[in-house]
Amino acid sequence: MIYETETVLPGPEVLRRAKVFFTERVPHHAAFLEQEGPTFATFRGQGGEELAMVPCPPLHQLERPSQPRVTAGSVSVAPALRVRVWVTDVWDTVELSLTSESTIAELKAAALARATGRSEDPARYVVKYRGAMVSDEGQTLGGLGVPDGAPFIVLPARRQPVR
Repeated sequence: MIYETETVLPGPEVLRRAKVFFTERVPHHAAFLEQEGPTFATFRGQGGEELAMVPCPPLHQLERPSQPRVTAGSVSVAPALRVRVWVTDVWDTVELSLTSESTIAELKAAALARATGRSEDPARYVVKYRGAMVSDEGQTLGGLGVPDGAPFIVLPARRQPVR
């Protein structure tokens, strides 16, 4: 669903106010800032829904350049899948919010980055789901039929010798 509104505020001010509004609201309107850039902000709601704000100049701004306006649209996307990923290298479990269109390769890269706190080569690791290795990492979570809260394991592709 797309909502649009017009304002005389410049784009950066719209984003600043959106961050304040969503992070300081009562629980049923609250959302947490997930990603941001100079021209966008993405929030995650309490139910896992995603809200993206992108201020952009409207077409009528070209007709009336003396009236600077910004159109901010928000897109509500389907709720995210929350998955648990055990990363054996650090003996830690991380929780990720992904969409059903996310690939296993994206899951692996995100889990390694969050668990280790550094950039790891994802090619050195494999992913297991329901006890079996997922050989096609281009497969989506929806394609695998992954339910909300599903567990995964990320482990080295080659076993490390015990010393």
